Amino acid sequence: MNIRSPFVVAGLAILIAFSSGGVYNARAADQQQPYEPTMEDVSHLSCEEVWIGVAEKDDAFLQVVELFAHHILTRREVKFPGTPEAGKAFGDAVVKNCLADPEELLYSAVNRSLRDTLPVNE
Repeated sequence: MNIRSPFVVAGLAILIAFSSGGVYNARAADQQQPYEPTMEDVSHLSCEEVWIGVAEKDDAFLQVVELFAHHILTRREVKFPGTPEAGKAFGDAVVKNCLADPEELLYSAVNRSLRDTLPVNE
């Protein structure tokens, strides 16, 4: 399976969501209810497993990324900067990390992406 294109699209969606500073609340066209992942449901899944599990829908994949990012940032007591540059850097990092190792836990890829792109606050 070639997952390069889906992750590029997901990266663009991540950029839009984080650069606007809001939560992306779009629904997939064929869903009656919005997809609402829980940590218990998805924390053990790889980048590829999440992508396949959400039926390759960008908004659902993005919701999982946002869930993980929110969890990580809350635990670190850090706010995500609401700038287009920060959103692009984070989105690019998630795409890069997932493409480099699709079997890596998505949680780990999001964590590493945040560490690589956010300023250190110590």
